[in-house]
Amino acid sequence: MDASGLAGRARIVLACAEPGASNAQVARDLGMNVATVRRWRAAYAQGGIDALLDRPRTGRPKAELTVTEEERVTLQR
Repeated sequence: MDASGLAGRARIVLACAEPGASNAQVARDLGMNVATVRRWRAAYAQGGIDALLDRPRTGRPKAELTVTEEERVTLQR
């Protein structure tokens, strides 16, 4: 299971909502690392559902093509 996606994070939170659910038990049940469960459980407790969403990532913005570059790309297709 991919815990980095929103669905995986939601599964963690739902499993943690079960009475008596420990981080270790949820991690075993979902087949993931206990640190991952701990991280997303704490994030949800502190920030609610919004805390489970992906944050914007940093990085270089996509460069805009010039007209001649656009024409070249179009011709190559």
